[in-house]
Amino acid sequence: MKSFRLLPFFVFFGVSSAAYAADLAEIRDLPNAVLLEDGLVGGGAPGEGTLEDAAARGIRSVIDLRTPAEGTLEEETRVTDLGMSYFNIPVTPDSLGMDPALRLGRILEDPENRPALMHCSSGNRVGALWALYVYGSREVNSEEALQEGERAGMNKPELRLRVQSLLEPEAETGR
Repeated sequence: MKSFRLLPFFVFFGVSSAAYAADLAEIRDLPNAVLLEDGLVGGGAPGEGTLEDAAARGIRSVIDLRTPAEGTLEEETRVTDLGMSYFNIPVTPDSLGMDPALRLGRILEDPENRPALMHCSSGNRVGALWALYVYGSREVNSEEALQEGERAGMNKPELRLRVQSLLEPEAETGR
């Protein structure tokens, strides 16, 4: 998969890519915010004013990894009212797998969906899904993918074990 780069846009308008990236990572009241890559920030559940600040900073899409029981319908309404696109990929330890990672990839491939904010409740599921996405879309081994997941917020041991178990059969292919 190709990653979308905003650099030409920012060079044209005199704004550096690094300054824009730092701006995204400072979205108001986003717990455990982390810049995953150019045009993509991850974190926990948006706080008061987070979505408004994200929209003001140019975020076009919100990718919510929470389940409907965690309030996705209310957030979808808020996001779309602010003019952003809303995507829900409900992730639980049981549903975590390559299918949600592929779905994430399809969303991220479309330049119209960037820049984006991806979140769950704490950032743990963001990290877990990010590890699977990175493994499936880049030339990284399972250990590098796990490290990326941890950098992105995956700190629950049970999620790390789940991701590791999903990567182990893949690792046997000699990557």
